[in-house]
Parts: sequence; structure tokens; C-alpha cells
Amino acid sequence: MPRLRPPYTSLVGTLTRGALACALASALVPSLAAAQFDVDTRTTPFLDMNTVLMNGSIPTWEPVYSWLGQTFTVPNGLPVLQSFVFFGNFGGQYTTAGPVLATLREFQGGQAVGAPLFQAVVNPDPANTMALDTGISDLSLSSGKQYFLSLETPSPGTYVTLGVSSVRVPAGNGSSNITAIDAYGGGEGYFQYRDPERFSDWAPLGLGPGVDLYFAAEFLPGPEAVTTPEPATLLLVGGGLLALGAAARRRARRGA
Repeated sequence: MPRLRPPYTSLVGTLTRGALACALASALVPSLAAAQFDVDTRTTPFLDMNTVLMNGSIPTWEPVYSWLGQTFTVPNGLPVLQSFVFFGNFGGQYTTAGPVLATLREFQGGQAVGAPLFQAVVNPDPANTMALDTGISDLSLSSGKQYFLSLETPSPGTYVTLGVSSVRVPAGNGSSNITAIDAYGGGEGYFQYRDPERFSDWAPLGLGPGVDLYFAAEFLPGPEAVTTPEPATLLLVGGGLLALGAAARRRARRGA
């Protein structure tokens, strides 16, 4: 085998060092990846919906809605929803102190769809009437997808007053207005007061574009959700396999 002479020896050395650098970089990439992603829409000291409505420059809005919900988007590469906590006033005069049904579904085409991916009856903590932990933990979802998490109270006579993302805007003479804002680009708050199972009746809060409920969520890396194919998809795949099998048998007969 002939020996390499300059400048080939220096070229080989450069390529070798480059390969080693690439290998080292690829080994370090996992450790540099995001370990978690936190969302927290509490933009101000607690301002509940009624406070925003009565003190803000917002069109009149009926606050007595029994059911509220929030859409959110799962960050890429962090499909595990580790926790989801709503913040509101669960010890107030007009709010429920009893059980609340938390339900998670996929969100497509502007509404919740499909069977619940998570559902639990949760109770406000008497020791912390500002937080309602939905109990979600280690729930595998799909990166990049939107989901809808709703809170339903037992009857229209009881409802949940949650905080909404908002800011105080100086209005002169030492006063201020409260204006709802879009604190989280991955979703928005919704309300419903007719039937929580009628998904088409859920509507944005109407306090402003993209206004969010007060919530905090934590996303971690982990396994993606296993998607069950729709029946129509299974029929298409099955039909395709049958067609391929028939074609293969015809070719075999012609070749015999």
C-alpha cells in the first residue's frame, strides 16, 4: 500500500479530527436538549374574571358560566404532560368549593374531539383556595398537537371563577383599567354554559384575542402517545393490502 505524502496526510488528519468533533458533538446533543418546558399564564397578581369584567375596558360579558376550559399545544420533543394546575378563587362567595370534573381531549378544527384522554374528579384544596390541581401526571401526548382541558361543575348553580391573563393599564388621575391580554401563544381560554358535551358550543372567552385562563403546566421528554388508527384508515390500509396481494397472485400465475 503506497504511503500518503503531504498534503494528503494533513487532509486525512483534518478529516479525522472533524469526524471526532462531529461524534463528540452528537454525543453532547442529548444533554443540551431541553429538559422541560413550563407554561405559566399568571401575568399579574391574581385577577379573576369578575374583577377584569367590572374594572376593565371590556365589552359586557356574563360571568356566570358553569364550565371553563383552556387549549394548549404540546412542545416538540416534550410530549409528557407532567402537571396542569388552574388558578382561581375557589373559596369565594359565588364559586364552588365542591368537586370539579377535569377532562382532557384532543382539539381539532376549533373544538374538542374524541373520547377523553384523561378524566378525574378533583376538589379544591381547602388550604390553598387559589389553586386547583387537575391531578394529571406522566401523561403521554403527541408533540405539536393541540389539546383541550375543561373544568365542569355539577350544575349551573355552581361555577368556577378562574383568573385570566390581564394587565393594569394606567388611565390617568391615579386610576387604571384592567385589560385582558394574550399571555400564551399556544392556546386560549374557553367557556360553555349549555352542555359541556356539545363541543361546538364551547367558545373563546370573548375578553380579547387569545386571552388565557390562569394555569401552569409542565412538559417533559418521554414517549409520544400511541395513536390508534381511525376505522376509515384501517379500511384503506386493509384494502390496499388486499389489492397488493391480488396483484402478486396474478403475477405469480402469469409467471407459472
